[in-house]
Amino acid sequence: MNIRIIAPARWIEKDVLEAFSAAIQDRSCNVETSGQVLMQAGQLAGDDQERADALSRAIYDEGVDVIWAARGGYGAMRTLAKLKTGAPRRKVFVGYSDMCALQFGVLGADVNCVHGAMPIDCIAGKVTNIEDTYSFVECLTKEGRAAERTHKLLALSLGEAQGPVFAS
Repeated sequence: MNIRIIAPARWIEKDVLEAFSAAIQDRSCNVETSGQVLMQAGQLAGDDQERADALSRAIYDEGVDVIWAARGGYGAMRTLAKLKTGAPRRKVFVGYSDMCALQFGVLGADVNCVHGAMPIDCIAGKVTNIEDTYSFVECLTKEGRAAERTHKLLALSLGEAQGPVFAS
């Protein structure tokens, strides 16, 4: 499984990325970091176009299985207008907070969105639920590729539902 860490909003410190890598080091995956993750344009990880381009490259790169947001932040919404959706093959996109806007922005693409822990959650060596999120992402992948989405989230309605439940 090939994971690319991106920062569509705020930048992140190198030691946080190292703590994240350490938390999943025993897993059979390849972790790469987008070059813009450590960029600093004020509180953002590069300007709006640089952040959107990094996410688009991850979406379109056939060698990337999982796109993992480094952290949340209001800058994510500013990339939506510049974001190209669609993917050459299925992927998983992990994040929460303001990353939800981007996840909804790519729902038309063949992307499985996971509301889960991000590298920023490894602050000061305290690993929260990174390993649990990784395990869930691992369950969503088959042979290094994201499973086909079989659900349609169009509307809320009364009724019964059946299926697995995962805690994060």
